Amino acid sequence: MDGTADMLRIGHSKTLAKLANHYAKKQPQLNGVCDFTQMSNVEMDAVMEKLPVSSVWGIGRRLENSLKALGVENVLRLKRANLRRIRDRFGTVIQRTMQELNGEPWLELEEAAVIAKQVMSSRSFGQRVESLQELQEAISYHAANAAQRLRKQGLFASAVSVFIQNSPFDQAEFYGRTETIALPAPTECSRKSRMRRCGC
Repeated sequence: MDGTADMLRIGHSKTLAKLANHYAKKQPQLNGVCDFTQMSNVEMDAVMEKLPVSSVWGIGRRLENSLKALGVENVLRLKRANLRRIRDRFGTVIQRTMQELNGEPWLELEEAAVIAKQVMSSRSFGQRVESLQELQEAISYHAANAAQRLRKQGLFASAVSVFIQNSPFDQAEFYGRTETIALPAPTECSRKSRMRRCGC
């Protein structure tokens, strides 16, 4: 999962999460939220076929041109390319990228950890949520989880954002909404931690 700048991108591997990032930016109707894990293989392949191979994290212009010379012009073709042939020509890094495109995680998210500009906690429900109480409980849980991770990283929050939406592939009309509340002052305290640790 990769979350930055009011966006949530999810994939079964780091490379897929980065690809979801690229795709989310190109699809305004997704409202910055792209969850590849909720797509079928057919839907994923359709998305990958539309994306140029340069969309893949780590593929620069030189490598892009070399791959195009082999007929690998989009992400789907890279995913389906001959693994041994690509590895022999370009090395193990691109081999792992191909494996990650096929849902095999090789690169840990922590390997490229940077100072976070935001902390996000989210989930996809396995079934339609129709109870306000269930939604409130989920928001409370994830807010507390995000606050705990915030403290572990030594960060302070200056605003809180909550977003909800149904699946873009739902038969119902698409709905998505985000609310952001600016805090009076940057803080690391959730309501529980204020009572227990901060006394505020």
